Parts: sequence; C-alpha cells; structure tokens
Amino acid sequence: MTDRQRQKIEQMRREGMGYKAIANATELSRDSVRQYCRLHGLAGYGRCIAAMQKGMET
Repeated sequence: MTDRQRQKIEQMRREGMGYKAIANATELSRDSVRQYCRLHGLAGYGRCIAAMQKGMET
C-alpha cells in the first residue's frame, strides 16, 4: 500500500465512503482497506465516521 493510497483511504472514509467503494477507487482489496481503517480508528459505518468528523470540526 502506497502513501497515496493511505491518504485516499483516510479522505474517502471521512467523506463517508464504504470499504468496497474505497477498495475499487484505490485498487486494493476490501479486506486491506478494512484492516487499515481498523488500525487507524476509521472502522465502522462510513456515514458514522463522516458524522463524527463533522462534529469534531465545529
């Protein structure tokens, strides 16, 4: 996994995207995306992650 792919995962997750959509966009497996998200506090439903990020900004 490249640094660019990591950045893209974090960006897309914070926008509320799901694992499968991110995997398709980054050309990684869904399981790789999910594992990365788990290890970096981005696990769960994409919409919930996006909502938490918006709550932190205000």
